[in-house]
Amino acid sequence: LCLISGEEAPIARLHPAIKGVFGGQSSGGSIISFNKESFASFGKEQGANAPVSEVSAFAYTTALNYLLRRENGHCLTIGDASTVFWAEAADSETAAAAEDFFADIMTPPDDEQQSQKVFDILEQIAKGRPLQEIAPDLSPDTRFYILGLAPNAARISIRFWLDTTFGQLAANLAQHWQDLALEPRPWKTAPSVWRLLLQTAVLGKSENISPVLAGEMMRAVIGGTLYPMSLLAQLIARIRADGDANGLRVAMIKAVLQRRFRKGLIHEEVSMSLNTESRNTAYLLGRLFAVLERIQYQALGELNAGIADRYYGSASAVPFSVFPRLLSGAKHHLSRLRKDKAGMAVNLDKDLGEIIAMLPETFPRHLSIDEQGRFAIGYYQQKQSYFAKKDPALTQTHEGE
Repeated sequence: LCLISGEEAPIARLHPAIKGVFGGQSSGGSIISFNKESFASFGKEQGANAPVSEVSAFAYTTALNYLLRRENGHCLTIGDASTVFWAEAADSETAAAAEDFFADIMTPPDDEQQSQKVFDILEQIAKGRPLQEIAPDLSPDTRFYILGLAPNAARISIRFWLDTTFGQLAANLAQHWQDLALEPRPWKTAPSVWRLLLQTAVLGKSENISPVLAGEMMRAVIGGTLYPMSLLAQLIARIRADGDANGLRVAMIKAVLQRRFRKGLIHEEVSMSLNTESRNTAYLLGRLFAVLERIQYQALGELNAGIADRYYGSASAVPFSVFPRLLSGAKHHLSRLRKDKAGMAVNLDKDLGEIIAMLPETFPRHLSIDEQGRFAIGYYQQKQSYFAKKDPALTQTHEGE
């Protein structure tokens, strides 16, 4: 009895090889194969352990081999996963439009205008406008399939699988885009999932991206599920190691927390830009750290190792042990600043006072991983507010461009 067709037919002892999976063996690999007793059940050997008819085995491997050939336009490499996708619609034009749209979102075109056009559609969907009203060539009823395949010795692992309507997929992608959104926007061309994942890698090298994290991230993007908490932990670890809380990293931290808020797991949402009304202690501490850094910079100019280089990690994890010392140093910097830039000193002293007034009497001894994420967002948004005041053209940051 064939597991795929449900019909009685000759069972394939071995399945044809699947070729073209990135990082896999050149001779091909198998999704279904049993070559040791420990993998078999009830004394069934090889293909008999997962009975698939010869016709079905030929059909699925032939289809996959076609989809995996890059020239056919149905395969993208995301992390270590070869991601194949295809659509089923009333006509081939509608199916092709859905496939092209998905490919453009996963790997945005180099043409800035074309890329913006794709992401404008997502922004409209996120605001609740019907898909066919925005893009008449895209049908929300088109069936869409996405399969992530990764090499595992001579076998092939399935990283993720999605069978959905294109309308639901577009809504999930729009939600991902909305969760990432920051003001001012920290990118010129929309970031692909791969470009985002590079922010979690040591030295920004693709070979250092965790394959498991890449699979979980992709599942969250296309399925609308929670982003993995390991993503938040990796981003915080990279910021602490590199001292670089750049826009892409902070956008991803914001996305993780914002989605947890929408799913009802945390109580306070994350704003797209500086929120001077927020009383969240971790967010306020991040803002306070940015003000202290600004005071030091204005008083002493560029330093080889400023407070962000020396204290960011400990300030975001164990505030109690760091902030009293930093505030003491800020007093000296402010008194120096008053002699040279009196107006600047007044403004920064005012920012300092307003934030301290909203903080509890004693600094927290520890911040959780969620709170360290809030700290990073507060730090980034306060810092961006100074760039915005100075010159609107400087609000664009340029990581990954």
